[in-house]
Amino acid sequence: MRAAPAAPAPFSGYLPVLDGVRGIAIAMVMALHFIGETAFAGRAGRRLLQVAAYGGYGVDLFFVLSGFLITGILCDARQSSRYFRDFYARRALRIFPLYYGVLFVLLLVLPAIPAFRSEAIDAVRSHQAWLWLYGLNFLQAWEGQLLPYVSHFWSLAIEEHFYLVWPLIVWLLPRHRLLAVCAGIAVVSTTTRVALAWWGVNDIALHLMTFTRLDGLCTGAFLAVYVREQLEPAARLRRAGVFLLIAGGTGALLTMAPSAMNQAPLPAMLAARPSFIVLLLAAFVAFGLTSDARAPLHGLLTTRGMRVLGKYSYGLYVFHALIADFMLRHGTLASIGRFVPGVAGPFIVQVGLGVTLSMALAVLSYQYYEKRFLVLKERFRSGPSSRALP
Repeated sequence: MRAAPAAPAPFSGYLPVLDGVRGIAIAMVMALHFIGETAFAGRAGRRLLQVAAYGGYGVDLFFVLSGFLITGILCDARQSSRYFRDFYARRALRIFPLYYGVLFVLLLVLPAIPAFRSEAIDAVRSHQAWLWLYGLNFLQAWEGQLLPYVSHFWSLAIEEHFYLVWPLIVWLLPRHRLLAVCAGIAVVSTTTRVALAWWGVNDIALHLMTFTRLDGLCTGAFLAVYVREQLEPAARLRRAGVFLLIAGGTGALLTMAPSAMNQAPLPAMLAARPSFIVLLLAAFVAFGLTSDARAPLHGLLTTRGMRVLGKYSYGLYVFHALIADFMLRHGTLASIGRFVPGVAGPFIVQVGLGVTLSMALAVLSYQYYEKRFLVLKERFRSGPSSRALP
């Protein structure tokens, strides 16, 4: 017997804002790789690199948003007889074609062309089983070092692990227990990361293992369940945003205090800081979704530039780090410096070139490759809230 059609889901019509949040997230990550990991001389350059280094939190913003959207979709589709089939089919159609397409080219096509053979590609190929099976984060954590070109795929592995298990948890638990589980997993994830840091585990392992990075996904998931507990979800989400802002801001300031006083913070304190930043990012999502149309934040998130970045954010994430790593390994900054004078000139040209190439590949991939699979998603729709997830 078919279930009755679900009521419109909270925030299902906020696609422009959601794209804007994705745009902010991918802009942060690209700033990290194209700016924060580039050698740039001068005092101003060093300050720019320090600011760009915070772009790594763009991944946490992706995690928070993903946890929020995925959990919302699952909650709204719980009564569907096709709950599991539709969810896994839609996720596979969105994620697998680009991911495995890139792996096919990188691991099978390029090595067959003599001009593209290199030690870096060989290093990736020697560990390719971990990539095909979405286990790269654990490999890099175990070895304490990053693989060339594909190191950023660690976050895709974590999300895939979350997608694999989370639908069953949402399906089994009533909402009040699901709230407790979301909060509990976020706390345990943070506590585990802090404990491992205290015991001297390497930084790569701390930040790349699935069970130490679930705080962002589960914070977003908590928000999704929380706003479905009562009527007026927007007002409820706004109140949650205020609490998250206060809690996250207080914790972040406390963990940054030793650095501000020129003291070395404890490793455990450094390991705890990202979880407080996650709370701030969750507050950002909450305020973004509930902001007035005339508010500056709403205006920022709905600008054409942010929405375009958000629309192509998956392809941008996959391609941009490949390009940034290639530039770094092949010294393109020095090559550009032979033709462009000054200190800042070559740097600006390289960043512009990297962003342009990333966008071009992302757009071409989306329009001529990914779309062929995305149109099939309409065959697997359990509820209206799935429109919020690309």
